[in-house]
Amino acid sequence: MSHSIVAYLALHNMLAKANDRSLPLRMLEASSDDLHDWLEFVRREGDVAGLAPPEKD
Repeated sequence: MSHSIVAYLALHNMLAKANDRSLPLRMLEASSDDLHDWLEFVRREGDVAGLAPPEKD
Protein backbone atom coordinates (compact mmCIF):
# COMPACT_ATOMS: atom_id res chain seq x y z
CA MET A 1 0.00 0.00 0.00
CA SER A 2 2.76 2.47 0.79
CA HIS A 3 4.09 2.19 -2.77
CA SER A 4 0.66 3.07 -4.12
CA ILE A 5 0.47 6.13 -1.88
CA VAL A 6 3.93 7.27 -2.98
CA ALA A 7 2.98 6.81 -6.63
CA TYR A 8 -0.24 8.80 -6.18
CA LEU A 9 1.62 11.61 -4.42
CA ALA A 10 4.31 11.64 -7.12
CA LEU A 11 1.66 11.84 -9.82
CA HIS A 12 0.35 15.02 -8.23
CA ASN A 13 3.73 16.65 -7.47
CA MET A 14 3.38 16.14 -3.72
CA LEU A 15 6.13 13.59 -3.20
CA ALA A 16 7.45 15.42 -0.11
CA LYS A 17 4.33 14.23 1.72
CA ALA A 18 5.50 10.63 1.22
CA ASN A 19 8.16 11.13 3.94
CA ASP A 20 5.41 10.74 6.55
CA ARG A 21 5.95 7.13 7.63
CA SER A 22 2.64 7.04 9.50
CA LEU A 23 0.65 7.87 6.36
CA PRO A 24 -0.11 4.29 5.20
CA LEU A 25 -1.41 3.28 8.63
CA ARG A 26 -3.52 6.45 8.88
CA MET A 27 -4.97 5.74 5.43
CA LEU A 28 -5.93 2.22 6.50
CA GLU A 29 -7.58 3.52 9.67
CA ALA A 30 -9.37 6.43 7.95
CA SER A 31 -13.06 6.42 7.20
CA SER A 32 -14.19 6.27 3.60
CA ASP A 33 -15.14 9.95 3.70
CA ASP A 34 -11.80 10.97 5.20
CA LEU A 35 -9.92 8.99 2.56
CA HIS A 36 -11.96 10.57 -0.21
CA ASP A 37 -11.30 14.04 1.23
CA TRP A 38 -7.56 13.34 1.42
CA LEU A 39 -7.42 12.11 -2.19
CA GLU A 40 -9.31 15.21 -3.35
CA PHE A 41 -6.96 17.45 -1.35
CA VAL A 42 -3.88 15.89 -2.95
CA ARG A 43 -5.41 16.13 -6.41
CA ARG A 44 -6.41 19.77 -5.91
CA GLU A 45 -3.31 21.04 -4.09
CA GLY A 46 -0.86 19.17 -6.28
CA ASP A 47 -2.29 20.65 -9.45
CA VAL A 48 0.53 23.06 -10.26
CA ALA A 49 -0.81 23.64 -13.77
CA GLY A 50 -4.34 24.52 -12.59
CA LEU A 51 -5.93 21.79 -14.68
CA ALA A 52 -7.91 19.98 -11.97
CA PRO A 53 -11.68 20.21 -12.32
CA PRO A 54 -13.38 22.45 -9.75
CA GLU A 55 -14.46 20.98 -6.42
CA LYS A 56 -17.95 19.57 -6.15
CA ASP A 57 -20.13 21.07 -3.42
